[in-house]
Amino acid sequence: MKETQKAYLAGVIDGEGCIGINKTTNKSVRHKHPYYQVRLRIAMTTEEPIKSIESWCGGIVSLTKRKGNSKPIFEWLLLNDKAVAMLQLIKPYLRVKRKQTEIAINFRDYYHTHSGYGRAETPIEVSRQREKYFQEMKQLNKRGKI
Repeated sequence: MKETQKAYLAGVIDGEGCIGINKTTNKSVRHKHPYYQVRLRIAMTTEEPIKSIESWCGGIVSLTKRKGNSKPIFEWLLLNDKAVAMLQLIKPYLRVKRKQTEIAINFRDYYHTHSGYGRAETPIEVSRQREKYFQEMKQLNKRGKI
């Protein structure tokens, strides 16, 4: 990836993107603890930037049609290790979402060093730390008044 593409992607993420940790709970017997995913997402009504980013970085692109006269939303998405690898690549160019980037990288590093429990129950301290990262990210991405 060219340096100009990295800088462009960082600018789009700072302005139109979202760096987050998603939490999914599954009440089944096999999965007593939540599952967390790092997500790097850009959504906008202009298709061209999304297509360019997809051609440089891969990822998942989707289109959401909206009701009435609203323009459709084009979305680009990377998950987990692919998202973190991209964040590490563009980190020097990020300004607004630098803290979210740090949390995402730290979360994924922690996940890799504290995983592989298989069917055994995830230790409570590991579950608590994962939840702590999730809550930190949630607070940073909170909308509305501070």
